[in-house]
Amino acid sequence: MLAVIGGRYVSGDNTSNTTLGKTLLRASIFVFIGLSITILVLSAISLPKVRHYRAERVVIITLFATVPFIMVRLAYSILTVFADQTADSIFNPTGSVDRSVWVHFVMVVAMEMIVVILAELSSMASSRTRGLKGEVHRESRGPSGF
Repeated sequence: MLAVIGGRYVSGDNTSNTTLGKTLLRASIFVFIGLSITILVLSAISLPKVRHYRAERVVIITLFATVPFIMVRLAYSILTVFADQTADSIFNPTGSVDRSVWVHFVMVVAMEMIVVILAELSSMASSRTRGLKGEVHRESRGPSGF
């Protein structure tokens, strides 16, 4: 919410809210960094504890697999907030440089799409587990297994 409101204030016509918008964007970056570090630490703590549970292990491994993509997204977010914001800057998504739209697409949209796809694959991989006697069953209780 901080980033959305801050971005709206920065890109809006009212120049009196620009400073508040930049402050909110910077605060959102620090929240993003804190949450990313928290997810990494909790994943590292959880990995040794779930080695006997296949479904949970797949989820934790997927979290680690998504880290590079989240870090690219985080680095781009930091650069867009703290770097030079002139109209010809490649890190200004609203600037006049045509390639900034493609950089924004790759660094933000594509990275988030990859994270979502990995999460979906993790969900599909962890939905089937082996029972104690080796039979395969679904973990959920729905009629179609979902």
